[in-house]
Formats: sequence, C-alpha cells, structure tokens
Amino acid sequence: MAAEPEIRVFSDDEFFYHSRATLDDINAASDGTFDDLIMGYAFLNGIITDITAPLNEGEKNEFWNKLYTYKESKSTGFTNFGEIVTAATENATLSKVMLSQTANDLNTNLALLNSYGIKNSNSYDIFMKKGDFAKETYLTDAQKATLFTVLKTKAGELNTIGEFIKYFNDKVVLTACHNNASDYLIRDIISKSDIILKEDTGKYSSLTPAQKLEVAKIINDSQAEFATVSQLAQKVATESGKIADTPSDSKDSGRGGSSGGNAGFSVTTQPPVVTPPQDSKAAFTDLSNHKWAETAIYALQQKGIIQGTSAQTFEPERGVTREEFVKMLVLAAGVMDNSSAVPFADAEPDAWYVPYIASAYNAKLVAGVTDTTFGIGTCITREQLAVMVHRAIAAKGNLQQVNATGAFTDFDLVSDFAKDAVVYVNAAGIMNGMGDGSFAPLQSVTRAQAAKVIYELITRL
Repeated sequence: MAAEPEIRVFSDDEFFYHSRATLDDINAASDGTFDDLIMGYAFLNGIITDITAPLNEGEKNEFWNKLYTYKESKSTGFTNFGEIVTAATENATLSKVMLSQTANDLNTNLALLNSYGIKNSNSYDIFMKKGDFAKETYLTDAQKATLFTVLKTKAGELNTIGEFIKYFNDKVVLTACHNNASDYLIRDIISKSDIILKEDTGKYSSLTPAQKLEVAKIINDSQAEFATVSQLAQKVATESGKIADTPSDSKDSGRGGSSGGNAGFSVTTQPPVVTPPQDSKAAFTDLSNHKWAETAIYALQQKGIIQGTSAQTFEPERGVTREEFVKMLVLAAGVMDNSSAVPFADAEPDAWYVPYIASAYNAKLVAGVTDTTFGIGTCITREQLAVMVHRAIAAKGNLQQVNATGAFTDFDLVSDFAKDAVVYVNAAGIMNGMGDGSFAPLQSVTRAQAAKVIYELITRL
C-alpha cells in the first residue's frame, strides 16, 4: 500500500507537511497530551483556533473533552486529518449549544444546529412556540428553564450532535407534559408530536376532542414524570382505553377535576377553617397578585359565604372541590333547607358538606357525576361550575335574554350538556374566557375564581 504523501496542499499558496506518524501520535495521545499535540501541528493549529474562537473557556474545555472522547470511540482513532477538522467543527458547535449560559442563550444557539437537522422534528416548534404550538400559554418560561437545566447537566454525556438532537426532542416533549403544564398543550403534543407514534397510543386517535383533553388532564393531574417518550405513550394508551370503553355521562360530568387540580395543589375534603367575617381588608396577606378578586372575596367573607383558610390566608390559587363550591352556591342562592339525606354513595352521612349538597340537590342545582356518586373530593371544572350557576339563576326565575359573545376557540371541547350554560354565563358577564380566547372547560377552578363568580352571581339573583 502506498504511504500517505508527505505533503498536503492546504490552499493555493500554503503547504503543510505531515506524515502518518503525526496522525499516529495524535491517536495514541492521552487525555493530558491530546490537545497539545493537535495544537502543536501547524496544519491543525490555525483551523482549531478559528473553530474555537467563539467559545469561552468553559466551552473550550468541553470541546476538548468531546473531541478526545470522539477519538477514543473510534477503534482505529482518526483516519485522516480531515476527520479531525470535521469532528472539531461539530464538537465546537455542540459545546456552544450545551453550555449555553441561559435559557434565552439556548434559544439563540439552537440555530447553530439548523444544518444538522434540529428542525426536522416539531419538538423544535414546541420549544420555540411555533407552528401548531404557537400559543403564549404553551411551554412556559419555567418549563424552558427546567429543560435548560436538564440539558446542561447532560453536557458530559452527549458527545455527538445526533445524540443531543435525539435527547432534546424527547426531553422537550416530556418536560412540556410535566411541571404544571397546560392541559391543552399536552393534548396537542399527544396529537401532533412526530416522536409519539400513533400506534403506541392505543385508542387515543379514536377519541373525541373533549375525550383527548380528558386524557391530557389525567396525565397533567397525575404529575407523573416519564423517563421516556415510550412510557408517556403507554400511559396515553392506558387512559385512552379506559375512556373509550366507558360510556359518557351527561349529568354534572365526571370528566376532569381530579383531586389536586390543574395547578398541582392538594385538596382536602375537610371543611375549610372558618374565620369570622372581618371588616379590615388587611385580613388576608396572600391576595397581592389577585387584586381582581379582592372585592368579591371580602364581600363574600362579610356575608359568611366564604372564609379564609386561616386568619391571615385565603389561598386564592388552591382548588375548589365540588362540595366546597356547592356550599358557596347554596349560601349565595339562599336555598339552604337543612336536608340531611343525599342519594350519593361517596358522601359520608355525617360529613360537613351533606346539608349543602342535599339542599342543592333538592333545589335541582346539582346532579352527581353518575347516578350514585357526587364526586366528593374532586375539583370542580369550569364547565361544571357554569352549569351549576346557570341552574341557580334559572331556579330563581331570573334568566334574562342575553346576546352571545364571540365563540371560544375551544368551544367544541365543551360538553354538550354544558354548552348553553357556558354561553349564558359568559354573555351575562358572570364568567369570562381565558386570555388566549379559550374557555378551558376542563380546567379546575381556584378559590379566587370561584369567589369572583359567586359575587357576580349574587347581583343577578
């Protein structure tokens, strides 16, 4: 076999001399001498200097670690000097991306991977909020920060751009489906992500839009952190099978509103701590971010309809269970009749909520989620709340002619039994939609939101 030439033309007027022995020395180098050998060779010195010029010291250290790891991963080492240059270019890019200083830097640096196929999967669109995922309420800054931290901790383990892109695509999907995600984002990811295989999600594709959102809500409320996309797909398949095989109920709807709620709070079926109505608006110290609900909260507190969870706290973001909201509704509507019997198997006979549920049931303001269960301990959803409020107004004979406002972007996800109620309470100014134009029918209701709705209801009874 002919020996490798002793001379190589690098450009029209520059010549660099090298031999196979030099390449053998580089391949045989230890971690401690590897970079010195490469930079001591004139042909590579100028090229590597240019390649690493955009890198800071930390990124340069990672670059040399990755280049050495690449060399060690090859059974015969580098086959020629061109391979060294190619590997150096890729590893400099990878080091820059993986050691981005902030989540915003990562946004910018991902563009360095365009030629390597970073945009081939729509995980990139999820991260950047583009295409099918271009909604302001989707992937949050907090979720991006979590993803950024995870990627940075993997810097030493991902040694090729291909490995990074695969990990990035998977981790974007898994992070977006965790960490207090949006039910709607999870649904869209399950439905549209190109790394979740349709055949792995069982009966999901046969579900209605509302049922798909129910699957997303179950996954969100579980707060499960899936290690792989396959595990997520298996969970989707399991829950889709349960929903597809269960006849739908159109009473108060058993869909959604699981204990814990959409925002990840814990819910208790015990009555909230009762504090006497107070005149001072300084009573609650946790309403600074809920000015929009302050008037309603204090007005209802003074009427004895709603109380704090302690003398100083209201917990405005805590979820409201179905029985807790029924108590507010019964007191606001004035339909308390001291009844003590309810036809629901999940209601404990001596529980604090029984008289309120019985009164609301007798006044035809509520039904169960099934014929025999009320849904004790589950958070009330926005569509369930709308139905109960609508019934309360109708029971008082105060339904007015209203002009329906523009349709919500997700109105098709509102259950049929709740559509009229949703239209009415929105047109009457009792309930508003979300900031993105949706109604979010399956989203759990917070204490602040419930207080605002009850306050608006009282003015119309």
